[in-house]
Amino acid sequence: MATPLLYEEWQPSGNSRLRRLFMISAIFFLLSAISSFFFNKFSFQIIAAFFIISLICIIGTLVSYMRLVTQVRTDGIYVSYFPIQPSFRKFAWADILDVYPRRFDPLSEYGGWGIRYGPFGSAYILSGNEGIQIVFHDKKRLLISTTHSDELMAAIQTARGR
Repeated sequence: MATPLLYEEWQPSGNSRLRRLFMISAIFFLLSAISSFFFNKFSFQIIAAFFIISLICIIGTLVSYMRLVTQVRTDGIYVSYFPIQPSFRKFAWADILDVYPRRFDPLSEYGGWGIRYGPFGSAYILSGNEGIQIVFHDKKRLLISTTHSDELMAAIQTARGR
């Protein structure tokens, strides 16, 4: 049984330039393959180009459609990082010692964007440099990037009864 939803934030990657780049790459490949076929110059290089461009287009498409969804519910914080982690991961209030907003540097602290693991703890980072830092009772840390830290923190304080 699902617990009541108090707050939900969707962070889409929303990178339309990246999508256009992959569409242009696919069109370029298609025109190259058609011209090679008509001029009877279909070769291993064309097959290799198809494989490389297809791989780039698939990865690029996945990256351009990524989204980070953060939910605050009465029993904890839920996070999903689609398509890498399509189902929600729950962090129960009973396991959380402290939650506070903070600024961070994705590259120097976590080595980039995505679901990250490192010396500063774990992180779910899609964009920006603002997030909420969660400290667990076992002293592990989790950072979740957000574009609305004030609203997210207000929902967390409401859920925790503060």
